[in-house]
This record gives sequence, structure tokens and C-alpha cells, in this order.
Amino acid sequence: MNFLIQRIFRFGIVLLLALAASAANAQEPGSNPTITGAVTDPEGAVIPGVQITAENTDRHSTIKATTNWAGMFKLAPLAVGHYVIRAKSRDWILKEPVKVTIEVSSNVTLVLKMEGKGKRK
Repeated sequence: MNFLIQRIFRFGIVLLLALAASAANAQEPGSNPTITGAVTDPEGAVIPGVQITAENTDRHSTIKATTNWAGMFKLAPLAVGHYVIRAKSRDWILKEPVKVTIEVSSNVTLVLKMEGKGKRK
């Protein structure tokens, strides 16, 4: 029962962090698009120090960020286009890249769930 309560609590924390990031990045008209989010392990605990890369497949350019102590990241400013989001660290991997389309003045919030490198199938 304690394990279930811990998982629900962790999920709630991640959800609150993602909502806070979204609210903090509310766009004013004409402002630059952003991708913000959180990185978690399979149980929902945040992972600091993860390298996040957004590749604009239309312009063949990249932008990078690293998650902070709370597992949060922000990629900005971004050009309009199609992006592939990748995340990596020494002990964690993102099983599949995430594809995102960015439009003018759009904010995208992601929760990237990583898995341990030793557990990859």
C-alpha cells in the first residue's frame, strides 16, 4: 500500500511541476515558441542532469538543454517546424524519440519517461 501511495505522490509532483512550467511559460502575443517539461524514471521520480536535444528536422538545426535539480527542462527559443526530442544520461535512456510540431507562439509541455540502461529490451 505504501508503494502505491508513493507512486501516486510522485505522479502528482511531476504533474504539478509540468503545470507550473506551463503556467510560467505562458506566451505573450508574438513571443517565441518553447518546449518545457519534466524527465522521470518508470516510477515517476524526477531525474536531474539529463541532456535533452531538440532537432528541427526542417532546418537541420538543434537546441540543447539539461534538466535541473527538479528534473525540469526548457528548450527555447524555437523556430516553427517539426522536431525530434531525444533524452540521454549516463544511467537512463529514452526508449523512443518524441516527435513534436511547433507552430507560431506555441508552448509544448512534455513528460519524458526514461528507463534504466540495464533494463532496455
